[in-house]
Amino acid sequence: MSKPQPHSQRNSYETIKPGLNIKQSNIKKSILFDLRPALGGYFGIPQVTRLLYLALTKHSGFDISGLIQGSTSDIGPGLPVSTAQNLTQDKKLHLLSSTAISITEDKNKWRRKSVLSLTKYLFAQLLARVYGWTKIHSVQLKRFETEYFSDFIWNALFSKTLNPSDKLKALKPECFILPLSRSTMHSIGLDSLILFKTPRYPLINTSDFDVLIAQMPFPGKVAKNTKLVIHYHDSIPMTMPHTISDKRRHESTHYNALAENIKSGAYFVCGSETVRQELIQFFPEVEKNATTIYSFTSSEFHPDITNTLDLKSILNRYCYNYPDLFETVKRNKAIDNSYKLSINPTYQALDEVFSTNKQHKFILMVATLEPRKNHELLISAWEKARSTCDRDLLLVLVGSIGWDYDNILRSAAPGINDGRLFVLHDVPIDVLRQLYSNAAATVCPSRGEGFDLTGLEAMCCSGAVIASDIPVHKEIYGDGALYFDPYDHNSLYNQIKYIIYNSDFETIQSTLRTKGLNQSKKYNIDSIASQWNSFITTICST
Repeated sequence: MSKPQPHSQRNSYETIKPGLNIKQSNIKKSILFDLRPALGGYFGIPQVTRLLYLALTKHSGFDISGLIQGSTSDIGPGLPVSTAQNLTQDKKLHLLSSTAISITEDKNKWRRKSVLSLTKYLFAQLLARVYGWTKIHSVQLKRFETEYFSDFIWNALFSKTLNPSDKLKALKPECFILPLSRSTMHSIGLDSLILFKTPRYPLINTSDFDVLIAQMPFPGKVAKNTKLVIHYHDSIPMTMPHTISDKRRHESTHYNALAENIKSGAYFVCGSETVRQELIQFFPEVEKNATTIYSFTSSEFHPDITNTLDLKSILNRYCYNYPDLFETVKRNKAIDNSYKLSINPTYQALDEVFSTNKQHKFILMVATLEPRKNHELLISAWEKARSTCDRDLLLVLVGSIGWDYDNILRSAAPGINDGRLFVLHDVPIDVLRQLYSNAAATVCPSRGEGFDLTGLEAMCCSGAVIASDIPVHKEIYGDGALYFDPYDHNSLYNQIKYIIYNSDFETIQSTLRTKGLNQSKKYNIDSIASQWNSFITTICST
């Protein structure tokens, strides 16, 4: 891989100021912003999507509209843009209610129960392919009026990341529905390869918008007057395909949509210079259209250090019910019967662990349980630290259950049985802030990332961070973290021992926490939003 270039050498828009040698117009530019990932979980791309949408809504001079699209299920019906004003209020309410239901329901369930529903679905899929391949008809966006659905929109899209004080700002822009799911659009393109040399993706009628900001490669064509911007988070589906879910399809959809986006002249905003350099290495022709604009942290993360942290209550409230969890993954054949839990630590071991008034030291990791995140190496290093330094050292893993997690759970089972390892889920930001602030160390052991907000969030909370020495971590974290080899558990063990059990650990921790807090200030919302403003203004002037 090419090494990241210094800031001064980047093909970046971050030094361009709005209004400088750019023709100004009294008409605001209209932006359609892809909110599809925001329907997902707490961390990663869903989190970045929510934060950026709020930033552009609060800090830009553009007209922002949200684009809601399903990942695997088509949604609708929505309101027809051209004739919505002719509908009565009760009819509009019914259509919008049906749309809200379709966003969250499991359509496969009712398709199996209804022959008519299944027939309609299959016919619609066939028609979408005919339209997509022949270009005789474009996909029409539908309107979703949020006036009566603020509770639904807030909880479905934004509440996992944003502060309630930002609710009105987040809900102010109008929203549109893209009826075809992202999966359907990918399938239309891939299926077309049976007949054509290159994939043919559906044409989306975006003629009312100057810019469409899409998250990751977009499997569709936009109107001629619309600039397509790909917020490109990482190339992991191509560079680390063995670590992703649904591997063959995921790699194929990513590559083919990416290649078509580049061919069509789309612009790319990469979350780090490491990612930009990877993209240019694979597709040199994209260099003139690719820039780096970093992600930013939420203002919800700030120091929250306390000597009275009720860690026991946090663990008890947010810990997985382990027997249920392990039985579920066994039924899914993700793990065999060789690892059985003898106890349920949530209820039986916590009293033993916290039987004294001792403030237990704990190591924290925040990431989905999936191979690339490298949980197993952390567990191995933690076990060695327990055996040589402190049997009562706790390990707290925060994250949802992802994919290919069988080896992770096998590694975790002994620690869970011993009541010293805890796996938490659905942890709200105010609680996560306390964990970041009070952990002896937050470890980011991933073998591959496009950005990795977790380390920065910990730094914002004045946390001590230990990170794998992959290029993007060194680019983003700078001297605010200690580094280790992500393939050597002894390397991580040595850093844990150094930062927690060194005779001068208080000075080491204090210095690292200060450096991390200073480093995190580089990724604030105001400076990043201004870079997006300059970038959008610039591309709209070309």
